[in-house]
Amino acid sequence: MASSSSPPEPDPSTFLPTVGGFPKSVHLRGRVPRAFRGAHIHRLLFLAPSGRKYYIGDPAVRLAAPGDLLPFDVVDEDVPMDTTVPTSWQIGDKVTTRLKSGRILEILAPEETRPGVELEFTLPLSELVAEFDGAELNVEEIPPAAP
Repeated sequence: MASSSSPPEPDPSTFLPTVGGFPKSVHLRGRVPRAFRGAHIHRLLFLAPSGRKYYIGDPAVRLAAPGDLLPFDVVDEDVPMDTTVPTSWQIGDKVTTRLKSGRILEILAPEETRPGVELEFTLPLSELVAEFDGAELNVEEIPPAAP
């Protein structure tokens, strides 16, 4: 006897931002590190804040030299961030934090926020391009071929 129950609804928190049905992407550039010794020895990758690895593909890697900026695209994902609420903060005040790029963010803290605590929030990677563009890429050694 066949079950008439419908499949479970997907969890919206697992969805990636999409454009025309495809994940929205962010264009970045990564700097080839000094440790890079060539595409025959190393792979270059961008380690996203989520831990997802994005390998930089050929032919860019094959022709890369330390110091070069290589273009690549990554999925626009939420980046977890945090800041400390100032001790002078009062309910209704905005919390401000300065990013590495110098950009200042204003965050409206929830009413249950208390001075001196860590406030966690997320921003889409597309809003943080200046924080990651031109950052040094990671180097991963290519494992030796199996005998």
